[in-house]
Amino acid sequence: MKITLKDIANDVGVSISTVSRVVNSRNPNAASPEIQQRIWESVRNSGYIPNTKSRKNYTILDQNSDTQSSVNVIACIFARNNLNVGDNAYFTGMARCFERTALELNYSTQNHFTAVELHEKNIEAMSRQHLDGVLVIGRHDKVLIEKLSKFVKHIVYAGLARPAADTYDSVVCDRYAIGTTAARYLMDLGHRKIGYIGEIDNEITFDGFSIELKANGLDLTQNSVINLYASMENGYIGMKKLLDSKNHPTAVFCMNDYVAVGAMRAVHESGINCPKEISILGVDDIEAAAYTTPKLTTIHTPMEELGSIASKILIDRIEGGHTINMKVQLPFHIIERESCISIK
Repeated sequence: MKITLKDIANDVGVSISTVSRVVNSRNPNAASPEIQQRIWESVRNSGYIPNTKSRKNYTILDQNSDTQSSVNVIACIFARNNLNVGDNAYFTGMARCFERTALELNYSTQNHFTAVELHEKNIEAMSRQHLDGVLVIGRHDKVLIEKLSKFVKHIVYAGLARPAADTYDSVVCDRYAIGTTAARYLMDLGHRKIGYIGEIDNEITFDGFSIELKANGLDLTQNSVINLYASMENGYIGMKKLLDSKNHPTAVFCMNDYVAVGAMRAVHESGINCPKEISILGVDDIEAAAYTTPKLTTIHTPMEELGSIASKILIDRIEGGHTINMKVQLPFHIIERESCISIK
């Protein structure tokens, strides 16, 4: 039985126009985040495909007739074992752009997996998913790629880390360069006491940030680095720890905007003025960054383009459009708002 937008709307309990806006529009505000999440879950669970030309690899039997239709199926892997996908709008937003572009090209994205699920599932059982390709999002290792390669031929990586190998296509935004840019930006504002909140182990953002500071004679001290998993709650906790120091930093670089939002709350509760007494810089430019008080200065990374271009490259690979391994690097830039000021 062919699934339609009306079926998706009835399943979710919204209008057909709402479903159409979410599935066919690139507007991130097409519906509330909760409604968008429910619509995309329904799309994946139902196997909805747009009414365009058929493909050849994956056969679906119409339950009401003897006719068959065909569609390619691709999946999305959230690679980080400790990632709470539902709470990270950046990763889910990238995945939705990947899904939307795939749907436009008549590819179904019926499955999402995390790295934990992949390690726990039987590889042979997953091979029966008939996947034509997978998108890997987030920091990953060669072991994950080796496991994926056992049951899927085509792999593309999209994200801010470096690919674990050179044997598959990738679309990246250089997180090491983001770290060096953050350091130079805060130094150019005159800051010399600079802190960091976020992960540091195998984290290339921190590597670029710390190495750039050191190259300019500014070593990070133990008291100025808070090594915590990147979340809003840990941003709050981390900033509280930094502020406990009598000689706290005049500027703090946060691993992502979620950390920065939590850090800003801690600063506000402590009666300290941001940015007059402490500047805060984030990464990603999530939607909430423009609505904090003060508005968050951050480094914009191209979430939508990462997902969309990765989808196109994966589909081009599946259809034989290219055979060499493609390495696409997308730019980033600083969005100056209100949370950082010059102290020169």
